[in-house]
Amino acid sequence: MSRRGTGGWRGGGTPLASPGEGPHGATAADGRIAGAYVHGLFQAGAFRAAFLESFDAHGSRLDHGQVVEAALDEIAGVLEQSLDLDRLMQIANLKGLDR
Repeated sequence: MSRRGTGGWRGGGTPLASPGEGPHGATAADGRIAGAYVHGLFQAGAFRAAFLESFDAHGSRLDHGQVVEAALDEIAGVLEQSLDLDRLMQIANLKGLDR
């Protein structure tokens, strides 16, 4: 039971998820075991919450990608205020790059 690249579904079992591009992962016949390798699968808040709720657990519906981007923007802002970026770019010989 696997999904290889864009080759599609092969093997038995039930797919764990079926996003627009086709089935991903697998779920055992008794429903007790599920597995998948899909990059970013749990970043989507709605999917993550629904997945956890299937195990009687509760999760945030926040978009993980947006949370990470906001944190990185905050870090970048602090670094811009704290460092002389023009001087660092000069030292690194990065003249002419638009930051």
